[in-house]
Amino acid sequence: MHGWGRSGRVKWASILGIAIAVSALVTLAIVIPSASAANRTLSAPVDITGAAKTCAVGDDPSWSGFDPVNHYVYVPNTESGSITVLSGTCTLVGTIDLGEFSDPFQVAFDPRSDYMDVTLGGSNAVDIIYGLTIEQTVTGFDNPSGIVFDPSCAVSAEFLGCMVVVNSDSDTVESLSGVVANVGNYPIGIDFDPLEDMLYVANDFGDSVTVLDAASLDVDTTVDVCTQPYGVAFDQATSEDYVVCYSGTVDVLGGFNGPGGIAGGITGFDEPEVVVFDQSNLYMYIANFGDNKVYVFDGFTPVKTDTVKTGVEGLVYDAANGKVYASGTTSSEVYVLS
Repeated sequence: MHGWGRSGRVKWASILGIAIAVSALVTLAIVIPSASAANRTLSAPVDITGAAKTCAVGDDPSWSGFDPVNHYVYVPNTESGSITVLSGTCTLVGTIDLGEFSDPFQVAFDPRSDYMDVTLGGSNAVDIIYGLTIEQTVTGFDNPSGIVFDPSCAVSAEFLGCMVVVNSDSDTVESLSGVVANVGNYPIGIDFDPLEDMLYVANDFGDSVTVLDAASLDVDTTVDVCTQPYGVAFDQATSEDYVVCYSGTVDVLGGFNGPGGIAGGITGFDEPEVVVFDQSNLYMYIANFGDNKVYVFDGFTPVKTDTVKTGVEGLVYDAANGKVYASGTTSSEVYVLS
């Protein structure tokens, strides 16, 4: 599938006959399970308009990655077939050409080798990058999308074994060394939960999350979640996992509820796609593709909203400056949020 941007994905979904409902974001409803099953509704946070600094990148920027060694942000440009590398706030370090129709989607850091690995949906490969140089290309994947470092990897003696890739078209995840596990229908996002030592995989068309043992990639459990889960991230402050669903809901899983246990949910978003943890403030940033906003939460409590110019396809936290970078899919820009 050429083009990982939301516009391309919507067209692809419509071919499959999947109707995606879009609704305006008016309120955020916080749903916390209790004996009375009571819900409470909170007003949306006040927008902080114009607060974001913009950085020029390539066409259709997607899920970026942060290099904590060099303090660089790597922005994969899906339509340009390239990666823009930034330092500081918007200083251009360089551009890496990945080839036409490579469709880079997500970049993740491998701390065992200090490499940056990027999934290439168009060429069914993963490029392993050091600085601005492609050191190696691993092939044989099936429309790879999400990628994450697994510190509990089964192949500890082999660096390649510690990066786990999502194969969207074959409904599997696969380590770079070739260990494969079956998950749900059309997986996209993946993240590591250090509390449970598990990997959480968001199955976009399966309306579920597959929880895998991080050491073996064996399936621990599968939990039904909101419709069309896309991105997933671990909240280090609450030890829970946030799953964002394109249908407009964020489910919160895990923590002390055990692997896959439902801790609660937040409804009323407008096509949310991605979520990232901000280590500076211990906040979760949730990006809405539909209304061009990034919502910031402290647990279940809304903190603020950043408004950007265009739909947000990716978020990454920059530990060097304590800021979050949001990728604007149609503007060829990323927005630096504080």
